[in-house]
Amino acid sequence: MRRLLIAISILLCCGSAEAFTTEASFYTVASCLKESGQYRMSNGRLLDDSKATAASWDFPLGTRIKVKCGDREVVVSVTDRGPNRKLYRSGRKIDLSLAAAKALGMVEKGIAKVTVEKWDT
Repeated sequence: MRRLLIAISILLCCGSAEAFTTEASFYTVASCLKESGQYRMSNGRLLDDSKATAASWDFPLGTRIKVKCGDREVVVSVTDRGPNRKLYRSGRKIDLSLAAAKALGMVEKGIAKVTVEKWDT
């Protein structure tokens, strides 16, 4: 039942592609290997620290989204699912790849407040 409720809430979120503000963190090949022993993403490909990608439950895989942090922004492709359920329920709606985090200047902080919106082009 809990999984069904999570799935319904994800589907409802996906329907509203308006911009929203949330906390973002980032992940790397090394952190994935340490946490789970593998670094294959939900789209079946291997995570590449040099690509601007994101993990999100709120957008379908393959969706391109614009992420803004202060005066910086980066367009990423959703290639994975995340953050983990506990962090998602607490309000963190996106995890970024190392390349995306570098583009936003958030690597030193680790976590940053960002604005996320679907990118159409």
